[in-house]
Amino acid sequence: MIIKSIWNKDSIDHLLALAVLALDAGFSATARSCGIAWSAGDDTGSDTLTHQAAIDKLIAWMHTHSESVLIIEAPLSTAYRDGNPARRGDFEKEKLDGKNTKTRDWYSGPGAAVTLAALNILRKLQLEGSLAETTVHLLEGFVSFGDARSHQQVAEALRNSFRNNWGTWHQVTNGLETLTVTTLAGIKGATEPPAILIPPPL
Repeated sequence: MIIKSIWNKDSIDHLLALAVLALDAGFSATARSCGIAWSAGDDTGSDTLTHQAAIDKLIAWMHTHSESVLIIEAPLSTAYRDGNPARRGDFEKEKLDGKNTKTRDWYSGPGAAVTLAALNILRKLQLEGSLAETTVHLLEGFVSFGDARSHQQVAEALRNSFRNNWGTWHQVTNGLETLTVTTLAGIKGATEPPAILIPPPL
């Protein structure tokens, strides 16, 4: 599998005609914790699946789309300052009032869990030998801070935001040492952290 990071909004014009699949990555032993939404011509839909069922769907999708855009709602890059885990940007915190903040850092709590989920998903895609010639353009989605959308609705929001140029984009370019989840999964290429797409709020 050939993975290429989408690293800013200005680089997507030539990708808008491609098939798009968005995944809200979950990591539950039994629950349907993954939302998935896709769009390729007239084929548009969404579903809620278990972790492994979502991987199976991704593999089947990529068998029929030799080049596509994959958006994963999970941290796809890690960042460090002086060797210690560091916040990748202000998008990982939310001001609650003048003094307090709420965070969803990639390295703790739910952020760490879905980072591991994304790593496992990408590792299994890479191990699927039948996808060796498949090209995937990778983008990170970010939906947090009490958003009431279901997993399926999160995936739909990311798919629609990419298709319609909605939402805000962020880059991990604040002088931190970075390492992509694709690198951690043993995938060559895609060493630049993917951009982060945040869809509009409800």
